[in-house]
Amino acid sequence: MADIEFTYDYIPSRYQDLVQRYAVLYPLTRACRSRDEVGTQTLKLCDARRARLSALMATGWEPRSTRTGVTFARNCLPTFIHSEQRTVPCNMRRMCPFCYARWVRGVWERVDAACRNCPDAHLIGRVDKYKVPGLPTNPANQRTPEKHIRGWIAATLLNRPQVVSLMPTFGLFCQITVEPLTDCWQLQSRMLLLVPAAAETPDVLLDTHGYYKRLEKLKRREIVGVVAKACRYPVRLMRGDPEMTATILRAQVGFRMSEMYHGFRKSR
Repeated sequence: MADIEFTYDYIPSRYQDLVQRYAVLYPLTRACRSRDEVGTQTLKLCDARRARLSALMATGWEPRSTRTGVTFARNCLPTFIHSEQRTVPCNMRRMCPFCYARWVRGVWERVDAACRNCPDAHLIGRVDKYKVPGLPTNPANQRTPEKHIRGWIAATLLNRPQVVSLMPTFGLFCQITVEPLTDCWQLQSRMLLLVPAAAETPDVLLDTHGYYKRLEKLKRREIVGVVAKACRYPVRLMRGDPEMTATILRAQVGFRMSEMYHGFRKSR
């Protein structure tokens, strides 16, 4: 099967569609002023995604997908548009912007439902950024870049139980992402917390090198914004050095990079 030339018949614009655009399409392209522009940028992203897939495979990386064959990966069903060609999702969320966007929609649906069940609660969105240093140049160092990143991921995940117990929550979402920089990697710890209105935010959550917002009035459009910010696609996976990106994708294998707790697990 050759690469499919996707076309579309309309652009969906419900809340669950907007959160996918804000979290994935706009960071990777630009904010669109019209629905037609959403369609145009989506089709451009199809081409960019295929080019990225080829660049990653040139490094020796291979798709780890439940679907069979590279052709299926190249023809993953686009999000953001209603495609007239109904192909199969590749399920490679950690690399594929389209499958990542579908996952963001699932996160938003759980958070939105929990917020409607707890209308007096507050929603906190938080993103903290850390630089993971490159490997020492000492020739005696036997660690590979992949093992180096895996060590940082494992250490961060060990702190997850402490994060869960920081403050009372009706629902909690945690995610770790890793992106390539010029000479190192960037690890981001992302959180969404649905908390009692009277609960004070601990200083450790206020002290962030990225993003923090507390919604006191749970309006759906504002929930979309907070979820999109906390779940933003790691854009350097599409733009950074292919070798470093392939190293990140291999290093993440076997780790649960995101987790839902309490009410976010039940809400749908």
